Amino acid sequence: MAVTTLQKFLLKARNIHINYNMNQLKFKYILLFFILSIINIVGYAKQPVILQNADSLVGISSENFNVRNFIGNVRFSQGEITLRCDTAIQYIEQNRVELIGNVVINRNNVEIRSPKVDYVGNEKIAYAHKYVQINDLPTIIEAKSGTYNLETNIANFQKDVKVENDSLIIFSNELIHNTDSDESYANGE
Repeated sequence: MAVTTLQKFLLKARNIHINYNMNQLKFKYILLFFILSIINIVGYAKQPVILQNADSLVGISSENFNVRNFIGNVRFSQGEITLRCDTAIQYIEQNRVELIGNVVINRNNVEIRSPKVDYVGNEKIAYAHKYVQINDLPTIIEAKSGTYNLETNIANFQKDVKVENDSLIIFSNELIHNTDSDESYANGE
């Protein structure tokens, strides 16, 4: 069976169309991969803790670190999180802030109070090594120390924990509290 010129032309046109579609498909996959990569990078980018106010600033800088010390009416923000205190030491490269004196951290309707908090901005975790109180109304939790993850909304308290709401008071050695579900798990005396 002889192949006519028309058949050769149609066969060539079909191959060109298939190659065009394959190249177009490759381009779409490469574009999709690029877009997803950008979204992934932006999604995991660490949001910096930003100074909103301070009465005075003392900056300390060397080859190994960059630290700023703020005194008086100090306010920071990180997205929807606000941090207030009397004095703060900010470690710029680590995206970390030591908050000292009358510390108040707010996010949505949850308020954390403590005399001293180490706040790690990359993880959005507040570490209170002295007294800590979380107001998640109607629940109020107090302890000698604790951590609160502002990303997962889960708090872990240790030592002399007291949970109080409109219907009960619980004392324990340890407590895990979820501010989203308002559920608490107590352990110890």
